[in-house]
Amino acid sequence: MTDTKKIKLHTIPVDCQVTIPISGEFHKRLVGLYFNYVSKFETSKFEEMLKALEDHSISSLTGDAKVDATGLQTLLMLITTLEKAFVDEKFDKEDEYEVPIED
Repeated sequence: MTDTKKIKLHTIPVDCQVTIPISGEFHKRLVGLYFNYVSKFETSKFEEMLKALEDHSISSLTGDAKVDATGLQTLLMLITTLEKAFVDEKFDKEDEYEVPIED
């Protein structure tokens, strides 16, 4: 039997909330992180993760698929929460962009 000892760690209760200032630059980096993250997955795996998010069935996934879907969900939760805060503060604006026309 392995001996154990008790240590003290700082933890954060899961139901606590804080307010922190976030810049548009930080939001932009998060969106870039999201696109970089999802570009690494094969289409079928990405679609499987999206379906699990949509169906609220991440817990049915196993192994790396569950870890990846949870990571994706975490990024999306953070991005959408920030975007809502920016819109609520009326910091959003509408810009025009040229995009390719798809057939």
